Amino acid sequence: MNVTLVSAGGGRPETMTAECARVLEQAQCVIGAERLLNALPDQCTARRVKATRPADVCQAVLDCREENCVVLYSGDTGFYSGANALVPLLRRQGIVPQILPGLSSVQILAARIGRPWQNWNLVSAHSAACDPVTAVCSGRETFFLTGSLSASALCARLCEAGLGDLRVWVGENLTYPEEQVTETTAREGAARSFAPLSVLLAEPAPRMARRVPGMDDSAFVRGQVPMTKQEVRAAALAKLAVRPGEVCWDVGAGTGSVAVELALSTEGSAVFAVECDEEACALIEENRRQFGVWNLRLVRGFFVAFYPAAGTPAFGPAFGKPIHY
Repeated sequence: MNVTLVSAGGGRPETMTAECARVLEQAQCVIGAERLLNALPDQCTARRVKATRPADVCQAVLDCREENCVVLYSGDTGFYSGANALVPLLRRQGIVPQILPGLSSVQILAARIGRPWQNWNLVSAHSAACDPVTAVCSGRETFFLTGSLSASALCARLCEAGLGDLRVWVGENLTYPEEQVTETTAREGAARSFAPLSVLLAEPAPRMARRVPGMDDSAFVRGQVPMTKQEVRAAALAKLAVRPGEVCWDVGAGTGSVAVELALSTEGSAVFAVECDEEACALIEENRRQFGVWNLRLVRGFFVAFYPAAGTPAFGPAFGKPIHY
């Protein structure tokens, strides 16, 4: 049996490569999402099996008795595609599929708005773990595939971080007759409703460039709240040696001077500043805006320390669930 993973491009026959179209014409069984199967030309086989979860698709392939079996995916098989999870399942069954690339939604949106996409930060919001604020703090334009988070929800998350003025583009139903591309701001996008089949592009968040630890004390808004001095801050941050991608907590953050420098050093990863004093919380928010460290999250409250048995929570906010390390 020949199994081929085929890219449908934008989901319509005219956005598919000639190679993919030729394989589909020869297919005796096609497996894929209902939307894609319904868009197939009449000359394609009538044996069409609806399946999207990798395990279900694998079983459908195993149940197929035809010589030429095609699994159809939208976009490109190499870009956040279910093909990634299907291939190892098939190989465990002794099936080595042929994989054909296609036109992705990244390329389509880039063409629609007339911008090159080679330097974009590419992110999938199919998973609830997607952090749009971290993504736009990468210093690059960020493209989001929507899913668990819709285009509106992504915009709302950006607004919550103070990035309501960030410019975004939303591509709805790309390549279909009802296609629409909207240029707007995160604030306006959060108040709108977009089609489920949407992608979003966001400009990079404005922020201060990353630098070595130990900024001058005068750079921070201080008020009457105690602040970790430059020399101590520089030594502490150097010892921590925080790397991009690591999540940090600054407990008892004061003015937020340490948290701000941590947020700059992580290239967009989340930094949590925990503080219970209201004046200090206001200063943290002010310094956060001043330095453009949108990945700095203020947690109003305080931590209590426990000394539990190994493997149980070590620290947690007194007002909520413990944090597991």
